[in-house]
Amino acid sequence: MNDTETRLRDYLNAKAGTVPESAHGPGLAEPTRSRHLPVLLSAAAVVLVVGLAATLLNHVGSGGAESAGKPPVNPYGPPGALTSDLPRVPYKVIDKNSSTLHDGAQAVRLPAGVDTAFSRRVEGGWLADQSDEPGDYKSGVLLANGTFRQVGPELTDMPVLSPDRTRVAMARYVKGANQGQILVVDLATGREIAHTPLGSAPLVRGWNKDGVWFTSGEHDSPPTVGSIHVWQPGDGKPKTVDVPGYSGTLDVPTEPGNVVITTGTMGHECMLAGSLDDGKFVQQRKFCSTSKGAVYPVLAPDGKTMLDTAANQAVNVSTGKTVQFQLPDPIQTWPEPVFEDSANVLVKTERQPKNNRGNGIEQLFRCDVTSGACKLVMQDAGNVRLSKP
Repeated sequence: MNDTETRLRDYLNAKAGTVPESAHGPGLAEPTRSRHLPVLLSAAAVVLVVGLAATLLNHVGSGGAESAGKPPVNPYGPPGALTSDLPRVPYKVIDKNSSTLHDGAQAVRLPAGVDTAFSRRVEGGWLADQSDEPGDYKSGVLLANGTFRQVGPELTDMPVLSPDRTRVAMARYVKGANQGQILVVDLATGREIAHTPLGSAPLVRGWNKDGVWFTSGEHDSPPTVGSIHVWQPGDGKPKTVDVPGYSGTLDVPTEPGNVVITTGTMGHECMLAGSLDDGKFVQQRKFCSTSKGAVYPVLAPDGKTMLDTAANQAVNVSTGKTVQFQLPDPIQTWPEPVFEDSANVLVKTERQPKNNRGNGIEQLFRCDVTSGACKLVMQDAGNVRLSKP
């Protein structure tokens, strides 16, 4: 994975399917915040999607296309039966003119400009962000009545919850400059609790017992892969986490101390699962994918299982044992799968159209990471975006 793909992945994972063609994203007037340039990113997104499609085709051979007189090639095994058990995490259904957040029996239409890509359940609603006009973006909560409650100041986004779900950390940017900081506020009152010193505009990655994880450097000119930092609010300056070969992506579950970090270059990437010990990253398991595609790390809530989505398999962090998912098509590596709990993960699969013409088929499955058994949850999931619970 190169740096451009990394930066695109972070933005597009947050904003995919939510920005109309005529809209302008936040920060359009500030060229230093290039991840908020929707026009450039739309073009780049096409390149990325085409690249991912080519990667998937190379990986699965025929990609499910029929040969004369022969059934489609199925490299992963048959899918399970269709289940009536809908996703047990919040998920958004994107329509032409609006989007609706579903969570169990609740269905809330999103107000204009509100997105739940960073969504987590909070008291009274779901974590969200809002962008109404160029240069206007803010973090807050989508309430169950369909309104948006701002939390914290303007020019903030990428909110993540503290492990106890009472505080929220977000990136706050300096208008017109490639600078920013991490800000922590009380979720109930919006009162500022702590903030980091100013530095390179950060990307917030997650919050666990070690603190708030973020990366910086991606917005510099020229851009770099960035560096990893961890900051415990109230403990002074952030600490840099040194991981040789870091390639730009990591996953930080809220509950455990384990994280998973990618190293290497696309086609030669590895996932490192581990935790911090006195500020240093201690590796527990190194797993190198045999796929030629980009690796996007996903770790179970208990930190015991990571996914090699490029090869449709789960990897046990303790033993290194792999479990192949019984799926009809390759997993859609981006947006990443979402764990409902430590044993069950929701994955979207994608089948490329014959001769790469027309629309592909996207389906949603629930897979057991211990057995590899998968059940079909949604037959048509092209307009569905999953969020963490």
